[in-house]
Amino acid sequence: MGGTNPYLQQEAPQPATQKFTITFLPMNVTVEVDPKKIPYGDTGLPGSILDIGLAHGIGIDHACGGVCACSTCHCIVRESSETVSEMSKFGR
Repeated sequence: MGGTNPYLQQEAPQPATQKFTITFLPMNVTVEVDPKKIPYGDTGLPGSILDIGLAHGIGIDHACGGVCACSTCHCIVRESSETVSEMSKFGR
């Protein structure tokens, strides 16, 4: 159920090149993400948190397939080794 949102006019971010981890709360499930295995599924943009979460059994409520058209899913970044300068409506 993946796709694109025709109303967003942004360049796609550069894909990850190194393995990284994501911890999904409140389940406290940590997933190691290998960029060589992306995309994991067919829902959400390849490498998106939705794509990664669903592929690892994390139930993320979504209605639009990860194209930022329905606003049912939300992501809060608590900590990161990378600098996040701006939240992206692209969902990555």
